[in-house]
Amino acid sequence: MKNSTFIASLIGLLIYSLMTACSGSTKQASQKKSETKTIDTHNSQSSLDWEGSYHGVLPCADCEGIATTITLNKNNSFSLSQKYLGKSSEAINESGPFSWTNDGNKIVLKTVAGNLMFQVGENQLFWLDKEGKRITGDLANHYKLTKIQNHGIIEKYWKLISLQGKAIKEFGNKEPHIILKQDNNKLIGNGGCNSLMGSYEIGTQNKIRFTNIVSTEMACNTLKTEQEFLNVLHIADSYIVKADTLFLYKGRMAPLARLQTVYLH
Repeated sequence: MKNSTFIASLIGLLIYSLMTACSGSTKQASQKKSETKTIDTHNSQSSLDWEGSYHGVLPCADCEGIATTITLNKNNSFSLSQKYLGKSSEAINESGPFSWTNDGNKIVLKTVAGNLMFQVGENQLFWLDKEGKRITGDLANHYKLTKIQNHGIIEKYWKLISLQGKAIKEFGNKEPHIILKQDNNKLIGNGGCNSLMGSYEIGTQNKIRFTNIVSTEMACNTLKTEQEFLNVLHIADSYIVKADTLFLYKGRMAPLARLQTVYLH
């Protein structure tokens, strides 16, 4: 009888041990599954439409503010324009590469003065401190840049590649191009020989108008092409962007000009 009782107890102990082990394994598996579920595979880099230009006035210790425009390109390059309000009318411009942090929510711009870190939000960039944290306090709302809703044409270098359907193969001392600046809706560029300056207005339904366009008066062998380019800018009234190409139109006519984005490094 004692042997039977001992064997029964031993079997019971083995069954209890097995049940405890299984329960522990199931609990660990459940915990791992729960932890896996909490990992967010979506981040700013993969989920947001972050490409484009951002503008704002950042706080400045010894000036009225820093008017800042940052353009982020798909190839992980950036252009940065900063103007110290109340100190200088000239903007400081530079460009270079940027990188994403491991979590895919922040970017680091490599500038001449050092690295700048921003958190990427929905149509916004938040300037972070040296430890990569958001600025807090009364001025927290001033440490952000807002995305410029420009349909992808502002603050980009647009190189002229065709006029009236004819490819541009020859030009003077510089390639013909335009840049539409955020500040004061200024147009700058080159006709292939002479520098261009002017203004632009963007309306609804892809309407555009170039005004007050002037150029320098250097002589070169490509003035005919340059004059055609100027004429196009004077009469163009609408545009379409397809991929990296900007088309300028007059009414429903064929494209007057075709320009292509050049990413500056």
